[in-house]
Amino acid sequence: MLTGTLTTLTALLPLLLAPAPPTAVRHPHFPKKVTMQLGFGQEAASISVSHLTVTFDEAGFEALPAGGTWHLGNGKFETGAELTVGGQKIEKGRYRLLGRKQLGGDWELVLDPNGKDFDNALSDEALALKTRFLKEEPIQEHLRIDLQPSGDQEHTTLQLEVHFDTYLAVADIEVP
Repeated sequence: MLTGTLTTLTALLPLLLAPAPPTAVRHPHFPKKVTMQLGFGQEAASISVSHLTVTFDEAGFEALPAGGTWHLGNGKFETGAELTVGGQKIEKGRYRLLGRKQLGGDWELVLDPNGKDFDNALSDEALALKTRFLKEEPIQEHLRIDLQPSGDQEHTTLQLEVHFDTYLAVADIEVP
């Protein structure tokens, strides 16, 4: 009997001494990162976007005045190559990605090399991107920031997409 009990305790000991599992990220704020390589091989530069997948705040969206900005779930845009994004020349580096409400309710995307995480204020170095703002797209309960290829073999571009609720903001990225 004692041998059986000791065998059971010996088998359970690793479970009892194991560290507790990490706390799960609470819904809906899942960190998301999308990375694309701009070519093949280890030398190819890459670009990435990252953010938290927050849910849509309709009241805050409607109440924000024209010219107001939103940090897009602490959105980030990072590039290892010089690019043209939304008509703006972008140097290698890391940028905050924000949305800015326009007169009439449309939004434009903004890249800012300065500023603090989760801050809606823009620095003097912020760059407004030429943005196509589409309404009545399929609904996205959570904010989705993505990089999508577009075009054909001769004219390939990437698109920076920010989709929230039924709204989609798109800026073209010219691939070097």
